[in-house]
Amino acid sequence: MQLTTYISCRQTKSNAFTLLELLLVLAVLALLATLSAPSLRSFLLQQQLRTTTMQIERALNTARQYAVLHGDSVSLDAETWALIVNGRVVRQLPQLTSQLTITWRGSFGRPAPVFNAAGDAAVSGSYTVCAADSCQRVVLARSGRVRSE
Repeated sequence: MQLTTYISCRQTKSNAFTLLELLLVLAVLALLATLSAPSLRSFLLQQQLRTTTMQIERALNTARQYAVLHGDSVSLDAETWALIVNGRVVRQLPQLTSQLTITWRGSFGRPAPVFNAAGDAAVSGSYTVCAADSCQRVVLARSGRVRSE
């Protein structure tokens, strides 16, 4: 009886990727990143606009609450974001760190919003927060209420 040995010529399959497959995947990822970059920038700018608007609303509401709680007139300095009573800073609010344009327009040319002891605003006005292509306003009514639009 003669034993015959057979040598298998089958190749074993490797679980690795070829260089061509890796380059193809990298090219597709680069294309997707290039296409999504402008919309991501726009999204981030809109988020920064929304966040800054909410911070201004919070600062105005804090000034109003301080005026009511302490029974005194309080103004909000838009440059330093400080609450000012009788010419002195009584509370420093967090600084706005956005790269957006923020402007205050008060009725009668008032340079800053002022709240009296009843929580009413001395004058109405609005902060306008602008990014490159869009703006939002934070409106202060004479009643002291704050809203954004």
